[in-house]
Amino acid sequence: RLGRLADLAALLDGEGTFDLVVCVDVFGYVGDAEAREGLATIARYLEGVALLEIYVAGDDIVGDLDDYRWRRPETFEQWFDAAGLRRIGPHLYTVKSVTQDLTHFEALTPH
Repeated sequence: RLGRLADLAALLDGEGTFDLVVCVDVFGYVGDAEAREGLATIARYLEGVALLEIYVAGDDIVGDLDDYRWRRPETFEQWFDAAGLRRIGPHLYTVKSVTQDLTHFEALTPH
């Protein structure tokens, strides 16, 4: 679905779960509360993998950086942890219920 991160919970109300969520070029342009709520909503509906493009202070990226909100890596780590999301690869995240079923090479750190 295409929509604003702030509207995600309303857009998904009554829907089932999703195998794949793609959220690219978003988190650098929204406020802290909207980012945290968006991550929590994604985690609530995720039963697969989420491609969440996240860049943090110190990353060397090229593009539209007007109004970009640079955040420390620790900030996103806390937000992902609070939402119940676990990083399993470059810009790839999943939820705890899925991580227990990952194969050896699917997980960032084999279990």
